[in-house]
Amino acid sequence: MTRINTVTRRKVLGGIVASSVASLGGCAAFEESNEEPEDTEGFERVTVEGTEIILEFEENHPFDAVTVVQPDGELFVERELATGVSRETVELGVDYVPGEYEVIGSSEGTEQSSSTIEIRPDTQITGLLLGRNHPDEMYDGSSERTIQTEVILTLENTGSGPDTASGLVFSGDVPRPTPDDYDESGIYDTESDLGGHADQIGLPPGGSVTIYSHSTPFNPASDNVSCSPDTERGEFEVVIRTAIQDPNPSQQYSVAYSGEDLVECDIEVEVTQ
Repeated sequence: MTRINTVTRRKVLGGIVASSVASLGGCAAFEESNEEPEDTEGFERVTVEGTEIILEFEENHPFDAVTVVQPDGELFVERELATGVSRETVELGVDYVPGEYEVIGSSEGTEQSSSTIEIRPDTQITGLLLGRNHPDEMYDGSSERTIQTEVILTLENTGSGPDTASGLVFSGDVPRPTPDDYDESGIYDTESDLGGHADQIGLPPGGSVTIYSHSTPFNPASDNVSCSPDTERGEFEVVIRTAIQDPNPSQQYSVAYSGEDLVECDIEVEVTQ
């Protein structure tokens, strides 16, 4: 059954000849069709670089227009192509539907061939260092208090789509877990001369990013954990709040506190397998 306001692929392709729309994300839905393309002739490569979909075409390709369809069947963008163009860039952004995208090449309103690409982030926390144990790894201008209380994290996005990190949450056996009502990102803004909390951090596909906590999770002024000569042990979790990835990236750690008090404590952290 065809829904009201739903357009078929044939109608969309026919409309490209009449007009070019630079970006129509979410404007129309496509019916499922039994007329599946048989090959990808005309497409050299379809990739994602940063926050853009890069379309590269074979020499002497027949296309005068391309259409990009979202995983949910909605029209993402349609674009006319100048004669002889070999490359086209489509802005994906960081507010998109993850999944398989279909790119359809057409000529005079008739589909010629198509190509598909899976666009989905896969970010993991691959490293955690305490600033107090690795002061040389902290950002330039870090105060002594910052070095003693903050954490360095390495994030790697091994997926095929971009994402952004908008929050850093600590829970469990750390001196200062992130409060449930914490309104800030908890990520230090290294791009600002004034410091403060970053609104978001880009996580490009195939990229690695270093971030710094800005919520003092290892602030010794706390009674959530204790430090003793006999060593106190516990576990904590780190969660990165992201725009696209679900569930959010997270990692469990074991922690040991040895010493007379939290100010002079020897703190060792290991990944929990």
